[in-house]
Order: sequence, then C-alpha cells, then structure tokens
Amino acid sequence: MNGKLVNNIIIIALVIGLGVAVYLFFFSDNADDTPSLVSSSGDTAGNIDDIRATPNPQFLAVLNNLEAIKLDVAIFSNPSFLGFKDFSLPLDPEPAGRENPFKDFNPNAIWLGSDDVATSTRP
Repeated sequence: MNGKLVNNIIIIALVIGLGVAVYLFFFSDNADDTPSLVSSSGDTAGNIDDIRATPNPQFLAVLNNLEAIKLDVAIFSNPSFLGFKDFSLPLDPEPAGRENPFKDFNPNAIWLGSDDVATSTRP
C-alpha cells in the first residue's frame, strides 16, 4: 500500500471515531447521569400533573440552601458605598422611525411627520 493511502485511511478512521464520540457524548439518552428537577415513579407518561407533584430531593436541598442565605443590607447605608459617584451619561431622545413600519416604502417620498407624504422629483 502507498503511504498516502494509509495516512488517508487513518485520518478518515479518526474523524469517524471522533464523530461517534461527540455524538455519544452530546446525544446519548443516559438519564441516570443527569439530575432532573422532578422525579417520577411508575407509569406517569400521560399525566403531567403527577410528574410535577413530586419534586426532586436534590432540588429541594438546593432550594433550602438558597432560602438560608441572608443578605446584609447595611452595606447600602455604609459611607463608603454612599461615596460612590454615578458616572452614567444621560441618553438623548432619538427619533422613533416610521409611524407605520409595515406601510409600503416609497423611496421618493418625504416624510412630513404623519402618514402624509410629499413625493419628491428626484431622478
């Protein structure tokens, strides 16, 4: 066999193998590895309310951890916080555009501020 042919076969095999690995990684339906927000048991394929009624214990644990977080709002009355300067710039009002954007567009028309238009005589 020719050396180029062997290299081409190896490259094609690697590309196909990489494609299969990517497909299995992203599109495999392995529900045991990915936790869901709700858990269900038995045959509840036709009843969505039963699935929503049973929350996942992992989700409840995370929710309890989040509810335990207390934010200290005293920082907003701290003199260091109150010393911050606002560097935002005021925005100038811009024209809104056409009154009716779905109306036919006439490139020779001059807009007069409403649906009234004057037609120019541009060549």
